[in-house]
Amino acid sequence: MSIQKIDNITKELNELKEKIQILEKELSTIKEPSFNHVPLDNFYYCFCADDTGLYIDRRKENYSYDEHFFNSNNYFHTEERAMEILKKINFMLKLECYKDTFCPDYEPDWSSYDEDKYGISYDTEIKKFKVNSSTIFCHHVKTYFPSYAIAQQVCDKLNNEIANE
Repeated sequence: MSIQKIDNITKELNELKEKIQILEKELSTIKEPSFNHVPLDNFYYCFCADDTGLYIDRRKENYSYDEHFFNSNNYFHTEERAMEILKKINFMLKLECYKDTFCPDYEPDWSSYDEDKYGISYDTEIKKFKVNSSTIFCHHVKTYFPSYAIAQQVCDKLNNEIANE
């Protein structure tokens, strides 16, 4: 190999090292995204309850008073986002009531891969709730039922509610 080729390769290598140093410096300044308070005196949204149930409340940020809502994850930057989450919470509460109605003593056995666990999901293509069965699910995320028949009864009730809306 000629001295010229070695010099060219050395030059390219040094240029690459410089680029790597620049990229490493840029990477070190990138911060992980975090959820923050809205600016002081701006509005945020949270859930509150009264004798009619849960509702969305609009509050003006003043930091000290609002820390409770922020720290308990009951803090949303927009009313639309708060409404989306409120619908999910209400749905989850409804599923838990159905579980307490149809099988109040049922607790999934997470140590058993032989026991099917039945959850419910919404199929956006057919626009209906349906039963999902598996021996393994992520516990503490969904509501589970001990049998396909019970889960199907709950799906039928939910689908009837949709049809009557």
